[in-house]
Amino acid sequence: MGTARLNPGLARNLEYAALLAAYFLWVWLGISPPLQYSSLTPAFFLNETFFREHWGYAGGMIEYFEALLLQYYQHGWLGAFITTGLAGLVTLCSSFILRTFRCQSPGPLALVPALLLLTSQVQYDYPWLKLTLAWLVSLAAFIAYQAVPSNRRWMKLCAGLGLGVVVFQLSAGAGLVFFWLAGCHDLLLERYWPRALFCWGLGLGIPWAFSRFVYVLSIGDAFQFLLPTRNWSTAGLSAKVMFGFLPVCALVLGIREAMSKRNNKGIAELPEKVVTQPAEKPKPQGKKAGGGRTIPETVPQSCSGFGRLGKISLWIQQPLVWILLGAILVGLLHDQPAKRLATIDYLGQKQMPVELLKSASQCPDSSPMAVAYVNEALAQTGGLLSDLFRFAQAKDLSLWLSINEQMDSRRFFLASRILCEMGQVNRAERIAIESLEINGYQPLILKQLALISILKGEPAVARIFLNLLNQTVANRDWARNYLQILDQDPKASLDTGLEKIRSMMILEDSAGDPSAETLLQQCLRRNRRNRLAFDWLMAHYLLNCQHEKIVENLSRFKEVGYTELPRHCQEALLMAARVQKVAQLDRLPVSPDILRRNELFHERFMSYRGDLARAQLGLAKEYGDTYWFYCLFEHSGSYAAHFNR
Repeated sequence: MGTARLNPGLARNLEYAALLAAYFLWVWLGISPPLQYSSLTPAFFLNETFFREHWGYAGGMIEYFEALLLQYYQHGWLGAFITTGLAGLVTLCSSFILRTFRCQSPGPLALVPALLLLTSQVQYDYPWLKLTLAWLVSLAAFIAYQAVPSNRRWMKLCAGLGLGVVVFQLSAGAGLVFFWLAGCHDLLLERYWPRALFCWGLGLGIPWAFSRFVYVLSIGDAFQFLLPTRNWSTAGLSAKVMFGFLPVCALVLGIREAMSKRNNKGIAELPEKVVTQPAEKPKPQGKKAGGGRTIPETVPQSCSGFGRLGKISLWIQQPLVWILLGAILVGLLHDQPAKRLATIDYLGQKQMPVELLKSASQCPDSSPMAVAYVNEALAQTGGLLSDLFRFAQAKDLSLWLSINEQMDSRRFFLASRILCEMGQVNRAERIAIESLEINGYQPLILKQLALISILKGEPAVARIFLNLLNQTVANRDWARNYLQILDQDPKASLDTGLEKIRSMMILEDSAGDPSAETLLQQCLRRNRRNRLAFDWLMAHYLLNCQHEKIVENLSRFKEVGYTELPRHCQEALLMAARVQKVAQLDRLPVSPDILRRNELFHERFMSYRGDLARAQLGLAKEYGDTYWFYCLFEHSGSYAAHFNR
């Protein structure tokens, strides 16, 4: 009621403002920019070398600015503001281009690319930002190109060539959007086909010339880099539609405009033909228009089909309708499993084990990355031997990540951090250096190498990594703090975390690639009270159903600080006793509650008479968090629930 009383233009502006606010809130609270940052882990350095490296290849400057902008995505509201600002630029450019191609109501259509930009972010490790920046450069170049006066043909040709070179240097393959729009504009609106062919020829010739004479890159990379051509996920498909939307609209609108000009020309020639014909009985020539002009009958007949869509067109032109459609689209396409994994990844990088375990318990995930983060959080909180099977576990999943699974900097970092915390400093350094060679100067790896160098008594080496981190946006304060500490104490003796690791550092030499058990036994030979290594070793035995190993190490639990046997180890004792057919189970160091629960589990399992499929379904809810369930079915109940869901 109140909106109806407003000026129509003001009401429309308020609707667009509501759409912009909804866009900002969804990115801030729904997508969460810090999760995007932790999933992409971009490196950015404020030095000349980093700039020159990116200037040295086509599309490098887009990646440079992508890395810079992503540094601010660590703050949720700031990242949401940047994304919303990009969506506003996308909408403005789209509206201007649609008006250029004679679209009568470009406002609603101009919102489509912004909504597609939102849906391309449903996959957290998808490089949507650099694709959007490259696409915007192409649109801005076309806007500049069409502003050059068409009657100055040589100036127009020079502008097309110059802009084409600049666009390809900045946007690489995304510059094809510019060449296509420029060609459609010259052919369909300016009706000058030689210049249109020239623009399309530039779109083929400039990438070929750059790949042949300027840079060492293949023809395929010259045309495909910064184009969403290879990924066919939901995010990749949204980016493809976003890239193709305006070129398709330009083609359709341009053809419609060309046909409209041809029809108007035919109508203008109609009176001359009527005069040359012999006189006939006058016929009605249509209704009078508001200005007294006579409208030919052929015009309303040709437009009668479009008139039937009037009501639908009015609905489409309402921004509130697009808010509703966008909300439905984003809600349907939002990848919740990807967000859960990104949340676990973010909490793991930030060393927030309590929050990580809470998140993982609400939404179990069986991906290797999530399982490794959960196991590390359990070890840090002391619940590795009591709550291990409350989360997704399976025999084919490693205790922590193997560096041979995938050459991902986050996997390298996690494996290096876990090894370093238990005392395997040299092995952690080797993994971090391998990541540095493969993935470049990632901030997480540089921080890890700086701490390792301090632990090994190499402050000069640590300063190299700290000085690099001092040139970043996000880790500058951390690096300056440690540089000041090294100025006063080269060993950083007051750092309790580093001192704890020093007391457990491996001093003996080893070669090859030992197993997890060998590494952990080595840690315990160095320091028998290394509880972290002991917990990892017992967890290794539990995951491999080696309950006899738990029995062999019963005397060591008090040595590392346990006052009572952890729950899963008590369950392993009962499992070993039943396998060995020990009669007096009540004499084992097991609590009465666990003993009673074991008897109920045994009775329930025997009631299924060997039907393992039915037993798994029947026991998962009540006993899925026990060692007995894991040994029988080789996975925990949460692991089965994750796949059933």
